[in-house]
Order: sequence, then C-alpha cells, then structure tokens
Amino acid sequence: MLCSGSYERARIRNTRTSVNDEDFFVRGLIQLPIIGTAKSFCWGVRGSLSRDNFDSRIALRTPSVSDCQPCFPG
Repeated sequence: MLCSGSYERARIRNTRTSVNDEDFFVRGLIQLPIIGTAKSFCWGVRGSLSRDNFDSRIALRTPSVSDCQPCFPG
C-alpha cells in the first residue's frame, strides 16, 4: 500500500522510474528460450542505475551501437 504523498516522490514511466530523485531504475525484459520449442519465457525486471547512467540513458533514447558505453567496463 502506498503512503500519502508517494505519488509525488516517485516518477514512474514506461521504461524508467526515479524515487525521491535519489534512486533510479530502468525496466528490461529477460528472454529465456524454452528448450525444444520456438517459445521463450519472458521475465520483466527493473535494474538500478547511478544518476549519471540514468541521465545518459535518457539522453541516448535511440543510440547507435558505436555511441554506447559498456554497462560493465572491464
């Protein structure tokens, strides 16, 4: 159950969410193939990002592959 004022603290979009302008999340879909079929099991997840990466994600809505920095360098 949401507390009074929760809606002002959280900004929920289709693929991204911020809470208290401190915590940042993006939505993704993990597709796992089902062996022996042409189907996949799809699992919707949200991952947390730093503010800098969240801002970069918004700025690069339709980036080309060469413009993207790796998510996990190294």
